[in-house]
Amino acid sequence: MDSRLEHSFCVPYNGDINLVRDVVENHVDAVYEFYGTDNAFGSGRWSTPEDAAPIPDVMRQLDGSGVRFNYLLNSVVLDDYVIRAEELKRHLTMIREAGVQSVVCTSPILVDLVKELGFEACTSLMQHIRSAVAARYHEELGYDRILVCEDDIRSSRLIKDMARSSNLPLEVIVDNGCLMECPFRHTHLTSEGIRRDDFDSGLRNYMSAFSRQCKQFWHVDPSLFLRTSWVRPEELPKLKELGVRFFKMGGRGTPTFSILKKLSIYKEGWYEGSIFDYLKPHADPAEFFGVEPIDNKSLDGYFKYFFDGKCTKLCGACTHCDRWARKTVQLVPGHWRNRPFTGGVGEIVSTAGRCLAEPASTDAPNTVCFGMREPAK
Repeated sequence: MDSRLEHSFCVPYNGDINLVRDVVENHVDAVYEFYGTDNAFGSGRWSTPEDAAPIPDVMRQLDGSGVRFNYLLNSVVLDDYVIRAEELKRHLTMIREAGVQSVVCTSPILVDLVKELGFEACTSLMQHIRSAVAARYHEELGYDRILVCEDDIRSSRLIKDMARSSNLPLEVIVDNGCLMECPFRHTHLTSEGIRRDDFDSGLRNYMSAFSRQCKQFWHVDPSLFLRTSWVRPEELPKLKELGVRFFKMGGRGTPTFSILKKLSIYKEGWYEGSIFDYLKPHADPAEFFGVEPIDNKSLDGYFKYFFDGKCTKLCGACTHCDRWARKTVQLVPGHWRNRPFTGGVGEIVSTAGRCLAEPASTDAPNTVCFGMREPAK
């Protein structure tokens, strides 16, 4: 492992204590912290399983290893935190006494409470921090770490400017397969913020549809797949040189073997094989993405362009991603993501406001879903 990557990785906690044990036994040189929740309060993504090991048990497993834990209060919906303010304070006091060191809080309103209880306060991906000015704002607000906006993790000049302009360490998510500048992002994040365990399956399907719908865009323009928010293992030392301190991996809802596989690949700083071995190790990429496997080494020249500082994000005047997509991105013929926009997955909203479990017919050209219609012929 490249020494620059030691103690740099922030690993998702999926509720499995065996994941924690494996990291302590085999990856303690690479991992800085786990991050996750215990479902006591809302967080920005899927919750952990009901049978997840409690955080005090996790902290006992981590004791003496040097690996920390970062607790998530990263919902964009503030209601749960405000209505249950006293309960929140008691819960935070309990996990602080158990040894948790930091808290991700999307809302600056929570920073004072978090700091008073002895935690470090970390920004969230939901805050979309993408400039030196924004980084300084959050430093003044009392945050201790900056998570760079997912759309800008390849913006080498921007990251360098943020690192120069703030005293806070920078963090990036390295394996996020989200559509760049996704038009469904805010709707998706707010829907996650109000998700409840007692929602019926139809409503759950409706509220999770956004994460599947957005991926349909790259079947209109394959270059959009290459522009999604991820980097290869080879780019991590380069990000270190720009001033990035921590590398966060997504996947709180993924199996333990998936988390360990991509951690093993990323910490080496290089890889020979398909990019999907670290982006989505637990899924069939042809089915999930609608994209055939792409060899990691085939993208050497593609990423060099970004880390040489040549990307201006003026995509309308640049053909770099388009040219590389023609060489590397092969869409699966006849995949469901290739069909016209009818709301992506075909769920429809009934007059009662609930999503029907049955998919809408793809033969109905005027089916309305999430405000979208199939374009007129």
